[in-house]
Amino acid sequence: MQKSKEFEIVDGVPIPNFSPSSKYPVADLAVGDSFLVPEDELTYSRQNAVRVSVWRIAKRLGFKTATRQVPEGIRVWRIS
Repeated sequence: MQKSKEFEIVDGVPIPNFSPSSKYPVADLAVGDSFLVPEDELTYSRQNAVRVSVWRIAKRLGFKTATRQVPEGIRVWRIS
């Protein structure tokens, strides 16, 4: 065990399993499924946050998604 100026460095602590926790149901999608994030929740910065959140979870789970702006909001599809 070493000490840095502000943090204690510890060896041998196991990494917990990844558990996707998101308000978006990305982990529940099958290939071809989609969900809609309604427009009333979206500002420009929120649109980007949705896309990044979905991408990160999908990447960790090993699949790909597509997001598209539609008149009702943003639709997210699982594509692989």
